[in-house]
Amino acid sequence: MPDVLEPLYQFKAHVEGVLVETKEGLTVMPISRHKFTLVGTAPHPDAGQPTYLGEIWSGPTDGQRFWLEPGWYERISEWADLV
Repeated sequence: MPDVLEPLYQFKAHVEGVLVETKEGLTVMPISRHKFTLVGTAPHPDAGQPTYLGEIWSGPTDGQRFWLEPGWYERISEWADLV
């Protein structure tokens, strides 16, 4: 658990996948209700426009960074429910 609790987010229900970079290149990673934090902004690797960079906080893909479109997520505050 981090020393400072950053805002925690989850994907909205309509979001099915996000773009990630793997050893093989760019791919879409399926997600469900993964929890994540925002770690900054970065140009989208495919289109080049500015977008958010997120990092998965829980589950088997913990630590995976991904590109996130605005409006695809909602803030949650239930840290106590996750620990």
